[in-house]
Amino acid sequence: MTRFVLHIGPHKTGTSYVQKQLAENRGMLMQAGVHYPQTGVTVQWGHHGVPAELLRHGVSASLGRILEESAGRDCVLLSSENFDRLGDAEVAALAGQLRGRPVTLVYVHRGAERLLLSNWQENVKHGDPTTWSDHFLAHFARPQRSEILNPCRLLDRYRETLSAEVCILDYASEVAGGDLARAVLRVASSSAAERIRTVPEKVNASRPIVDTEIHRALNAMYVADTGRRPGRLFGGGFAPAAAAGYAESLELLRRCVTRDLVDAEVLGSGIVASLQERFERRYGQSVVGRLSPPDSESQPYRRLSANWVLRREAVAALRELYFRLGQGEGGG
Repeated sequence: MTRFVLHIGPHKTGTSYVQKQLAENRGMLMQAGVHYPQTGVTVQWGHHGVPAELLRHGVSASLGRILEESAGRDCVLLSSENFDRLGDAEVAALAGQLRGRPVTLVYVHRGAERLLLSNWQENVKHGDPTTWSDHFLAHFARPQRSEILNPCRLLDRYRETLSAEVCILDYASEVAGGDLARAVLRVASSSAAERIRTVPEKVNASRPIVDTEIHRALNAMYVADTGRRPGRLFGGGFAPAAAAGYAESLELLRRCVTRDLVDAEVLGSGIVASLQERFERRYGQSVVGRLSPPDSESQPYRRLSANWVLRREAVAALRELYFRLGQGEGGG
């Protein structure tokens, strides 16, 4: 019976890099007995169509086609960070389509203190106007429900519903001392992992947090103007605005945001510590190697404030940037 390996992310744990390397080695993987389907790939290199269809329709037509085309194959590897968005009903529907086939779940663990910030940055890139502090509060107000602070919530759902074997990789260790794409592939086939050709590169890297905060303010202006989120209207970066002569306004905004940055510390939080202990008790035996200590990612952890928008010069510069990047859509 064909074995399925599901790489479920979560978001901001190197998934785009892994998917790009696997997609570019699809032919070699097939020769090594690992099927990384083109079916279900909707954006870039991941199988985002499968969770999207499960969320929308309660069944995935793409997965149905993958099951047909993979008949008789040893192993199918699917990768999408959007699998972390499936609730109980959708995971049950996924299990129904897989019909008892053996499943191995690959989860990349990253410390909550970094993942919280990266998750907020990713949300902003897709049009979310939520401030960092409100994003932070939403998770800490209900820590048991947060799949960032409490990864057991997500892993339990998959393990229990799919009767899946769980394999956990440590993000910091793999990025620092190995190759994350090889590590994910090794779960499917150690021989294929040795043969894959990877190109070290940053894929879908987060912006600096100062630029993310400016982007968030642009999102908020758009929502105030139109009543809807802008999607990725401002997601192309600030290079076009700088090239069009708005570099001075952009630098002014960066200085305004930077003035209100302060060091933050969540590593000492009892909530984070207790949920991390629960994770290690429940899934410690599933970790490949060992988990890195919480402070292993060395960049400063900074807290953002939205107070910078109260400065008159910041408002004027933000409006200039808004109309340049948004081409005035919905503005007035």
